[in-house]
Amino acid sequence: MYPKVVALDTDWTLFWGWLKVNEWGKGPGAYNPTEDNIEKRNYWEVQDRTNHNIACGMYADVPKIIKDILQNGAKLAIVSRNSSKAMCDRALWYWTVQDHHGNDKRLIDLVKFDEVYDSDKTNHFRKIKGYTNYDYSDMILYDDEAINNTVEMMLGVTFQVSRDQKGLTWENYQEGLDIWRRTKAIYSPWHGLNLNSYPKRKLLGYSGMDMGTIQELEAGKRRTDRKEAARWGFAMYVADDPKV
Repeated sequence: MYPKVVALDTDWTLFWGWLKVNEWGKGPGAYNPTEDNIEKRNYWEVQDRTNHNIACGMYADVPKIIKDILQNGAKLAIVSRNSSKAMCDRALWYWTVQDHHGNDKRLIDLVKFDEVYDSDKTNHFRKIKGYTNYDYSDMILYDDEAINNTVEMMLGVTFQVSRDQKGLTWENYQEGLDIWRRTKAIYSPWHGLNLNSYPKRKLLGYSGMDMGTIQELEAGKRRTDRKEAARWGFAMYVADDPKV
């Protein structure tokens, strides 16, 4: 089994470094718009033409991972909260990888869903679902920030974190696929399924709270909206039928 949509974050997942509109293109002779100051340094890296100390570099395993995604018939999505979509698109235009036929392509040309804007990532995936009508259980997100696991808690998109600024590695990519497959098996017939192999031990959710309230409580604040019943703490439904 393989997901129908594989989504990658940008900064510190797809590449190291930051594409910040308030940092790039600030040197002498800068072009406008800011993305015109991005230039190719070598195969792996792009740099600021006005300040070569500012750069970003594609992680080493990314070309192999992109090719594998396409060979398995999945659609590639870029899901990022970067506020400058134009800068991300320009960087991805400079980086070349092989498609599923082994032909060199600009990475941006292989992206099916280019979802780069400053919003909670649950909104990015709601848009992708609107485009495709795919189940969230057929999607996976690779991201360096664990806080974005809201896509899993709220929607059911499999979430795989890439920590310690190592970016997306082949091992991390395969681990995410393994978790996706084991999670997907839960939606399949239960005959012979070992419940002890559940892929993640995690918080299943908060009972009776919307996302805004959850974020307030996690920040140490009190619930302010009293229009509906407040239920504090963790919650789980227990039944004698494992399908439930």
